[in-house]
Formats: sequence, C-alpha cells, structure tokens
Amino acid sequence: MHDFSNFDKSIEILEKIIKIQPYNYRPYFILGNTYLEMALFTQNKNLVFQKAEQAFKESLRFYSNLEDSRLALGIAFIQQKKFDQALIEFKKCIMINHQKIECYFNQGKIYEQQKDFKKAREYYQEGLKIKPNNKEIKKALKELENKI
Repeated sequence: MHDFSNFDKSIEILEKIIKIQPYNYRPYFILGNTYLEMALFTQNKNLVFQKAEQAFKESLRFYSNLEDSRLALGIAFIQQKKFDQALIEFKKCIMINHQKIECYFNQGKIYEQQKDFKKAREYYQEGLKIKPNNKEIKKALKELENKI
C-alpha cells in the first residue's frame, strides 16, 4: 500500500492557493500533474485521471495557449480511453508549438493502437524530423514497421 500523505498535502496546499488566486493557471496545472503522478500508485485510477482532466481544463480556461497543459490533458484523456479528445488536444498543442515532439509521438501511439498504421507512421516521422535522434520515437517507428 502506498502512502498518499504527500499527495494529499500537495493537493491541500494547491487547493488553498487556488482559493487565494482563482484566476492563476499555474496551481491548476500543478494540481493536474499531481493527480497524474498519484494515478501511478492508486487503485481508483479513473477517478484520479478525471480530477487531472478537470484541473488541466481549468488551467486552460485561464491560459489557453499553454502547450504543456494541452499535452497533459491529452495524456489524461488517453488514460481514460478518450482517444478522439486526446487527438484534439495534441493537435492544439502542435498549433501552439510545432516543435513539441511529445504531441506527435502521442498521436502516433493513438493511431497505432487504432490500427491506422499509415497515420501513426506519419506522426512518428514528423517527430523525428524535429528531433532525429529521439530514441523513443525511433523505437516506436521500428516496432510499427514490424507490424506492417
């Protein structure tokens, strides 16, 4: 059993900050990341991912061009099997920062899971154009080529 006291303390502090600064995107973003980390250790993952999703949405309400919130929200959607919503967030992330290779990689993963290997390959290759030596994307592309 994992000790959640540090997560609980962090969440409590962040919620206090949000009450003091309700229009500041940062504590919402940090709260969402705290929930994503917490999900690694909890049994009720879906509830924690829903809380992360809500926190990231709140951060984006105040700062809609925060690429890291878009990326993290997409990841929270993936964890809840909301793939279409995740793809939307990753596309928005790329519109904000076309160099954000994590957004290309995650889109590739979703398309690969959906058996759309052509699109998966396209997104992996786009990521490699930006960062040609990225080992994670190279590995994913190699594994994808073995499936085709």
